[in-house]
Amino acid sequence: MSCFARQGFAATSMADIIEESGLSAGSIYSHFSGKADLMRFASTTKLQSVFAALLGDLDTPPAVVPPRALLRHLLTGAVDQVAQHGLLAQIWIESARDEELSVIVRENMARIHDRLQAVLLPWAEHHGAAHAAEHAGGMADAVMAVMQGFMVRLTVDPSLDAGTLASRLCAAFDALE
Repeated sequence: MSCFARQGFAATSMADIIEESGLSAGSIYSHFSGKADLMRFASTTKLQSVFAALLGDLDTPPAVVPPRALLRHLLTGAVDQVAQHGLLAQIWIESARDEELSVIVRENMARIHDRLQAVLLPWAEHHGAAHAAEHAGGMADAVMAVMQGFMVRLTVDPSLDAGTLASRLCAAFDALE
C-alpha cells in the first residue's frame, strides 16, 4: 500500500513491492499471481478498513439520525484520514480499467450505502416520508457523494484545510434541512 500511495498503481512495479516488503519474490508470488492480483487484494483491504473506521460506531446509532448529523460524523472521521484519500481516489480510478477491481469497489460501495440507508431510515420514517426506505436511500446517496467529493477535493488540492472544508460542507447540508 505504501508503494501504491507513493508512486501510484501504474508506476509501482513488482520489484518495488518486493523491495519494500523485504520478502522474497517467491514468497509474494506464492500468494499473488501478479501486481493486478495484489492491487485487488490491497484495494479490498484498504476500502474495508477506511470505511470500517468511518462507519464503525454507526452499528448502534441513536433512534433518529438526520442526514446532516450523519454527514458531520463521517466528515469528522474523514478529516483524520486525509492521507488515505489519495489512495482511495487511485482505487476508484483503477476500478474503471480493471473489471475485477470494479466489482470489489461496487460491492463495497453497496455495503456502505446499505449501512447509511439503514441509519437514515428511522429519520425518514420520523419525517413521514411516503416511501421512507427510498427517501433514506436517496439521502444515503447524497451523503456518499459529498464524502467522495470531499476526499477527491483534498486529493486534488492538498493545500485545502480539511477541517474548514468539512465545516463548510456540513453548513451547506444544515441549510438544506
